Amino acid sequence: MNNLNELAKEYKQTKSQVILNNIFKLLYKALKDKASYVFYKQNFFKEKRTTEIFNRKTKRFEKKEEIITIKLYNTKKIELEDIEQELKLKVMELLTNFDVKKPFENYLFSTLKNWRPSYVQEVNFMKGLDTINESDLNNKDEENINLDNFPAPEQKIEEPTNYEILFQNLTIQERFLINILRKCPNKKQQELADIIGVTQPRIVKILKVLKTKVK
Repeated sequence: MNNLNELAKEYKQTKSQVILNNIFKLLYKALKDKASYVFYKQNFFKEKRTTEIFNRKTKRFEKKEEIITIKLYNTKKIELEDIEQELKLKVMELLTNFDVKKPFENYLFSTLKNWRPSYVQEVNFMKGLDTINESDLNNKDEENINLDNFPAPEQKIEEPTNYEILFQNLTIQERFLINILRKCPNKKQQELADIIGVTQPRIVKILKVLKTKVK
């Protein structure tokens, strides 16, 4: 990764999609390994539970606290792809915020060392882990949607006063796309598709469904 630092500096100045793609190519294995660890091996806190156990010596029931953890691999709402997409978004955030006077590589890996997906920290995420995967979008309408009409961060849209309610109704892929559009409102459809790892027609479908959900 000898030229990662130089590419990072260049991307911060130019915001070039070509440079961003080259950065992701360099980081491909590192991000894959990190995502796999978080998905298959890392334990996440789920809940604290108090149980009563009978002690034969004292002949009494004694309270015992248990910490329940869960691996994302064992849930029915998260896939490895979701973790990889979140990592890509985090890298883009770090590319925007890092100090060009310091090595980007050190900043990147020290930050990602204790990284965890943002949706794991959501209040209702763990409560809903036993539900089935959100079904894939099934919309045959491939009409073109102009990204210029999609709400940018500074534009006000009619939305619930409780953001938590809105985001409960979105799939992880939809939330990921919204986060990208908030940070990079000028991204073209093909650029969004390259970042997320889907086709441009798929982006069109997701955007169309999102426009109906945020109304």
